[in-house]
Amino acid sequence: MIKTKEEFKKWRKQMGYNQQEVADLFGLKTRMSISYIESGKQKISPSIAIACEYLYNKKHNICICNQR
Repeated sequence: MIKTKEEFKKWRKQMGYNQQEVADLFGLKTRMSISYIESGKQKISPSIAIACEYLYNKKHNICICNQR
């Protein structure tokens, strides 16, 4: 799970998004919220961290299901 500003920025770049695209994806009004996260002025909320992980797994076809 994404915990640091560096991990968040790395995730965004790996996913091929710019700051505005991530803001739109998460329903934020402006890209400034993303800029604040990446600069460390704003903490990464648990819901954004979970959404990042979900989107990464979906893009890379990673199933985190419990398999027996």
